[in-house]
Amino acid sequence: MKKGSKLSFALACAAAVTCAAPVAATARTSFNGNVCSLLKPTQVAAFHITPLKCVARSIPGNGASGQVGTWGSILGSTHLTVSVVTYSNPTIFQFARNRLRTLPGRSKKVNGIGSAAYESGAEGGNVASMNFVVKHTICNINLRTAKPVRSLAQFNALAKSIAGKL
Repeated sequence: MKKGSKLSFALACAAAVTCAAPVAATARTSFNGNVCSLLKPTQVAAFHITPLKCVARSIPGNGASGQVGTWGSILGSTHLTVSVVTYSNPTIFQFARNRLRTLPGRSKKVNGIGSAAYESGAEGGNVASMNFVVKHTICNINLRTAKPVRSLAQFNALAKSIAGKL
């Protein structure tokens, strides 16, 4: 290689690295494993859940690992539970993915949340649920409210927010 072409090559490489650096800096980071970090207290408070403190526990398993976070009290009338399970075993993942629509009540497919999503609720009951997939992770969200759930729009916005962080 000539001296001039080495310099051109070096400048081209430097330009490529310089241009790629901002893209890498703005890329979405992967889920850190702390399910409680997926929601802000204001998001939980919008559903009238108290206390706003999240209690997390690990979900052990072969071929999968995850965590469940609960805001409010499972024993109380209102609570929000989010479970996030990442699968390393493709067979177990496919088994779980095939059961996304298994929810309390009538489930229906939802577009725009992960690569596949199903929800149930807003039929006059106090429970709303959703399962969705992002890569090899399945997230389940369960909401129990004091008053009947009339619309799932706010619930779906919460799910989209979580999906964006997985």
